[in-house]
Amino acid sequence: MKLHISVAQPPLAGYINVDVSKQSIDLANLESLCGPSVCTHIIVNDVIKFMPYDKIISALQHITSRLRHKGQITVIFTDINSIIRSYNRNELNEKQFNELMFNQGAHSSFSYMYLQKIFIALKMNIISIDISKEQVVLVAERP
Repeated sequence: MKLHISVAQPPLAGYINVDVSKQSIDLANLESLCGPSVCTHIIVNDVIKFMPYDKIISALQHITSRLRHKGQITVIFTDINSIIRSYNRNELNEKQFNELMFNQGAHSSFSYMYLQKIFIALKMNIISIDISKEQVVLVAERP
C-alpha cells in the first residue's frame, strides 16, 4: 500500500491520495486509511507547515508507524533556514518571503535539521536530504 498525503497537490497513480485541504483528517490517527506496518511508501507533501508545532512529533510518529519494515517516507516541505537565507541575500522580496512563510494559513515552520532529528529519534534511517532553493525532500526508511 502507498499513501500520498498532501495539500492541494495532484493525485498520484498507485497511491491512496489524501488532500488535507479537502478532507478533514487527523494525521495522528490514520486507522481509517490503513493499519500499522502496511505501507511500503508514504509521501507527505507540503503538509507539515499546516500542523501545529506541538503536534508534529506525535503525527510523524503515527505516520511512520504505518510503514512496514524497509518502507520509506518522503517528506516534502519548505525549509525555514533556506527561506531566511534567501531573504537575507535579497533573493526574495517581502511579498515572496511572506508567501513562503505564511501561505494558505500555515501554522509552523521547520528546518530540515529539526525534522532530521525527529526521524532519528523515531529510529528511522535517513536515506537522503535534497535541498532545492527553499524546498526540501527528506527520505527516511523504517529499519
